[in-house]
Amino acid sequence: MRDPDDILIDDLQAPPPLDVCREALEFWTHRRDTVSRLRRGARRDAAEMVARWEQRLRDAERAERAQRPWRRLLDALGIDWPAVAQRHLPSRRRVTVIVSGGLVALATCLLAMTVLCLALAYAVLTHLG
Repeated sequence: MRDPDDILIDDLQAPPPLDVCREALEFWTHRRDTVSRLRRGARRDAAEMVARWEQRLRDAERAERAQRPWRRLLDALGIDWPAVAQRHLPSRRRVTVIVSGGLVALATCLLAMTVLCLALAYAVLTHLG
């Protein structure tokens, strides 16, 4: 289980939602294009904000693509994704860690279902006999 402080830090560092990024980028682009050429400081500030919001939009799109079904499955299984996806691990190693974690989870579920079926069969057989 992850520490609540780590979860809070991740939430604070996460990019804004896509619709917020698009609206802000649209606003700053319009502002940059409509500010008088004589107001060079305001135009420069608007151009900087356009660049920042373009980067935030790219980050938000990347974060949305990262939230795939297998990522949600890892979260549900309690597998700490950032520890698995450390950048210093080669990509083949990351895939091996993810696949082996999934196989362990699958084997655990199958074992639990087998034990439950055997217990049910035993209960039925002892009740009939």
